[in-house]
Amino acid sequence: MKYNILAEVWELLKFMNLDDLNKIPSSLIKFINQNRNKNWKFKYNYKIDIDEQELMEESKDLFSAIYYKYCCTDEQKRDLIKKWKENDNV
Repeated sequence: MKYNILAEVWELLKFMNLDDLNKIPSSLIKFINQNRNKNWKFKYNYKIDIDEQELMEESKDLFSAIYYKYCCTDEQKRDLIKKWKENDNV
């Protein structure tokens, strides 16, 4: 089964800076690529914030989790947790 969520995350990964992208295990990137729905159409608009993209919520959640686990500094992790908590209270 090919997943639309992974297709959207794949598109987001293409726009990450190389330093952050290199922090993500190649096995995870390979898994996302192999299991994404290549027929799913989503184009990242680099002119607007990720929160404003027309992404499935699950895609945002997965990308956030990947970014949190592999790319964030401790300070960025605290900021991201705060944002997650605020979103839960909305």
